[in-house]
Amino acid sequence: MIDAYQYGSGFIVSPDGWILTAAHLVFNSETQKTVENIKVHLSDGSVVSATPIVPVEETRLHDFALLKVDKSNLPFLQIGDEGDDPVGAPIALIGFPLSTGIAMKFCLSGNIVAVAKASVGERNTQINIVFFQGVSIKGISGAPMISLGSGKVIGIENIRLTGIGKALEKSKKEAEAAVKSGGSVSILGVNITPTIYNLIDVLDQQLANGLGAGNGISAARLAIEKANKEHKK
Repeated sequence: MIDAYQYGSGFIVSPDGWILTAAHLVFNSETQKTVENIKVHLSDGSVVSATPIVPVEETRLHDFALLKVDKSNLPFLQIGDEGDDPVGAPIALIGFPLSTGIAMKFCLSGNIVAVAKASVGERNTQINIVFFQGVSIKGISGAPMISLGSGKVIGIENIRLTGIGKALEKSKKEAEAAVKSGGSVSILGVNITPTIYNLIDVLDQQLANGLGAGNGISAARLAIEKANKEHKK
């Protein structure tokens, strides 16, 4: 589990403590800087500090971060390619769906429904996206998308594509702002603003929708290969 700008998931890709996660978990979009205090909760119960191997500013458009913790002899996942599996192929996502209120590791199943390219950023950086049908809820961001055919990671989960919708999300933000500013909406003199916010928040967090997406693993694999070469110099 990753504890940084946001809580989320991550996975080990080398026995000497290299870890992949979603960049948006460790990059503060408001300050446009990488979070300094990144904590990783390992499966043995230990909590260790992590530092980026590659500047997150260079990888955030692909929404991955390559981190390092001071550990060795760790179990790790092998990296594959998002083009290895056909549409319809089964996958698993292993992560921490923190919106359940339970801080434990879950294994969720799904199927690939599409693999496509998208352009992001001012320079129209090309990224590969793997769309999947399966549960995608808060806390799973950064989880490995594992091919059940090869057992290798083919993507990093980073977004759920259905949920409360833009209109209700706007109402949630307005209610949250009202709560923080001390404003209120009242019925018969009772302030119901916190109730409205909490109702929408619970709906948002607990809605186990059926469509999500992750960035293909190829960009992260290339970054790992490059970092490995630099590391061995």
